[in-house]
Amino acid sequence: MRGTIKKVLVVSCIFLLHATISFAGENVPFFYNVLPVEENNSIIDTNYQTTISFNLFENENTVYYNNEIVNVTNNSFEIDISNLSGKQTITFTNDKDEYATFTYYFSDKKGLVNDYALDNVKNAKTYVKTIDDIKVVYTNKDSKAMKTIEKTINNIPSEIKSNTEEIILLPYKADQKNVAGVTKYEKIYLYKVSSYSSTKINQIVTHEIAHTWAQKLMQEKVLDFSYTTYQEVVNADKKSVSAYSKKYIEKGDYSEDFADGIALYLANQKSFSKKFPNRTEYFENLIK
Repeated sequence: MRGTIKKVLVVSCIFLLHATISFAGENVPFFYNVLPVEENNSIIDTNYQTTISFNLFENENTVYYNNEIVNVTNNSFEIDISNLSGKQTITFTNDKDEYATFTYYFSDKKGLVNDYALDNVKNAKTYVKTIDDIKVVYTNKDSKAMKTIEKTINNIPSEIKSNTEEIILLPYKADQKNVAGVTKYEKIYLYKVSSYSSTKINQIVTHEIAHTWAQKLMQEKVLDFSYTTYQEVVNADKKSVSAYSKKYIEKGDYSEDFADGIALYLANQKSFSKKFPNRTEYFENLIK
């Protein structure tokens, strides 16, 4: 089975290589030549941005939108979205009458995103609000939690939240027991967050944002996947920061202690520094 998987991957890689090589000429289909900066089928917060951007894989003589020529500079262009709301299909054409079509969901001035429903969520209105460059998507079922979430995000140092792009609030429990949040690269999913106290919401949000920061630190080679340097700091403090993180440390996983540590450090730096002086010094050096 493993051998079969490897063969499939090799064939896929070869196919992609050939596809890339064929795209290097002048015969790229227009649909593939237009590359959206904002992901297709995504929500756009029109209170935060008034344009959306696209790049071209290679030169096009002319690009049209709404029968008007688009201004293309350095193989990039943008369109005005200030008057759009709800589900909209954006279509571009070229001189060959080829089409490139994309779908977006635009918010109104109140943040309401008509015609959009989060996965597995029924009978709810979807909203979007951008808080310090972080897009937060939520439903009316989590409206009350938004005040705490906004305050939490604003109070987190810029460096720590620099790798967080989007937070999605889902008003139901996660499939995995006792999981309040999940981080996937730059995107965070929070589950039934409104069922928690303000203090707990603050901790959950900060914890997950700390995970996205750790991923950035790994990309920058400051941390490795095993948290080797952080392990030394934990050993110097001689204890875990929480019962939750202790369970993971016993399995050799220090990622949860790192995220919990950041959350507790930001919640009360004075108290945290007395209990965990080595972590405090480590975190402060990272933030600087």
